[in-house]
Amino acid sequence: MYQVFLSQRANRDLSSVYRTDRKIAETIDKCIMALTSEPRPRGCKKLDGYEIKDAYRIRIRHYRVIYTVDDANKRVEIEVVQRRSDDYR
Repeated sequence: MYQVFLSQRANRDLSSVYRTDRKIAETIDKCIMALTSEPRPRGCKKLDGYEIKDAYRIRIRHYRVIYTVDDANKRVEIEVVQRRSDDYR
């Protein structure tokens, strides 16, 4: 079982989503918590050339969750939660 941690930015991002759309935020929360049992779920993508080394991405509707996995310590670090349209700016 992996432990999930949110970076300050991810925590801020998720709080912002809760203020704008609580239902999507709850879905994002469920997907993040599912990473405890499967840190690389079907449909996740390893990001090459991203500013964070060995980062993965999962898509939740029009949001993207960027995270890293530390298998040695059984740790998942959520780095960013953002709208897809903001991801490419």
